[in-house]
Amino acid sequence: MPQRFRKIFKHDFDDFSPFEQKLIALGIVDHEQMQQALVTTRKTGKPLTEIIEQITGRQLSPELLRQYKQQQLFELKILYGVDAFAPEISNITSNQVGQLIDELIPIDICRQYRLVPFSKTDTEPKSVLVAMADPDNLDAQDDLNRILRPRGIGLRRMVITMEDYQRLIDEYLDEQLKRQKQQEAAASVDVTADFENLDNIDLQEAENEVEVDLGESLKGAEGAPVISLVNKVLAQALQEGVSDIHVEPQEEYLRIRFRKYGVLRPAFDKPFPKKISPAVAARFKIMSDLDIAERRLPQNGKIRRMYQGRKVDF
Repeated sequence: MPQRFRKIFKHDFDDFSPFEQKLIALGIVDHEQMQQALVTTRKTGKPLTEIIEQITGRQLSPELLRQYKQQQLFELKILYGVDAFAPEISNITSNQVGQLIDELIPIDICRQYRLVPFSKTDTEPKSVLVAMADPDNLDAQDDLNRILRPRGIGLRRMVITMEDYQRLIDEYLDEQLKRQKQQEAAASVDVTADFENLDNIDLQEAENEVEVDLGESLKGAEGAPVISLVNKVLAQALQEGVSDIHVEPQEEYLRIRFRKYGVLRPAFDKPFPKKISPAVAARFKIMSDLDIAERRLPQNGKIRRMYQGRKVDF
């Protein structure tokens, strides 16, 4: 709780707010417990209701929580001289908030200054409503105006509780993570179908150098089966941002592993069949300028190929 907040709403431990007096009158806490709760909430910044629940081991009723929220919003409105924003009584959706963060005010700015954009007016004069935990933060206002003014958009401030701010930001970050996982799943490469096309491959096919944009492999580009398969492995490595590709012929199968952040893991759910091991290994050796005849000692090499119109190195 800001220091100046306590200057306006003093808690001398004998002069409690109406909400605090009500909790004492209801027997939820005694005088000493309320003093302890107030000291703790000032030190930690945690909501008073959360501290009281921890002290008493009892959950407060929804009605008491609602009354506490009303008191918070009233005090914040008086303190900052701007309207208070309560997400639960507004018609704002998390999608609207997310769209404004993605298109207008970056998430880094939101987290740095503890603010959330929630509404934009496109009619003249254009403006955006931003709920801020500290609407008086001049640095935040300067950075927001640097973003908004070149677009002809004015800034309108409201105050928001820290709990509501954190919840809205957490919802946005959770949605971003979910979207990222969906994109990764959609972009993953399934190479098991390619195994069926490799019954009659030979090493000569693996040695054919064809300059192919690896991105096309993900769209089912035609080509010699072993070349197409290896290109898909490379494309998958690019999509996942791996640093190394390990091609490891085993006694009963061919193992492909990716290294990312120093950790080796299987590249695909299933290992490659043993029958394709010589051709795939040979293809990687040719692309890396390695000794194709060496089959016992490990070799290190680099591969340069095209991916989505640009050159990349493995």
